[in-house]
Amino acid sequence: MGDGHHHDRPQGGPAVLTAPARTAAPAGTGGRRPRAVLGLDVGAADLRAADAVLQSLAGLPAEALACTQPIHGEHPHVALTVEVPDRESAAVWALLCAAADAVPGGGASWGYRRHGAAPAAEAAGAAAAAHALGRGRAVRFPGVGALTGTVTVGELLARSAIDRVALLGGGTADSAAQVATRGRVRPERRTGELVLVVEESAHGQLTPYEVPGPFDRRIVRG
Repeated sequence: MGDGHHHDRPQGGPAVLTAPARTAAPAGTGGRRPRAVLGLDVGAADLRAADAVLQSLAGLPAEALACTQPIHGEHPHVALTVEVPDRESAAVWALLCAAADAVPGGGASWGYRRHGAAPAAEAAGAAAAAHALGRGRAVRFPGVGALTGTVTVGELLARSAIDRVALLGGGTADSAAQVATRGRVRPERRTGELVLVVEESAHGQLTPYEVPGPFDRRIVRG
């Protein structure tokens, strides 16, 4: 069960503005070199706690796409997934195993590998499977560090791996429209694309739809 070691065993819309085509697009969309998806479950109770874990993972490569994934069932919580180029997978596996070991009952997964407590390792595996199907809420992704303060929609698309900006309720966003990021940009993965949903604020600016605060407990979306 939870012996702290890995076990090598097999396991069974709205209107959008689209980014220009990229010849070497960042992580998060299709048409890539081979990439690995790894999972981590440390029992994060809500999105805020899950975000904090992902932000604390020092050593993730710049190309990493790190997401939250809801875990349903008797004890709903949030697991984490990290997608990286294959060449980085072994180093990231060691990082996630260490993170799992730091929390009682934590677990990690990479392909058929399982590490740590069995329930958490299996949940991490389920999260990785959901990620592989193109699901997740991205917390760390290429270019996220450039999305601070207020930026235009065009700048947001050009600076980061976000593929599309979708307006809540429909409508068309102009590339010159301003987005107040609030230092918190969490695009959703939709069939592998990173899509940022925005809404218009009372001041006429666009803001990311997911607002910091009590709504972070909406872990059953997705």
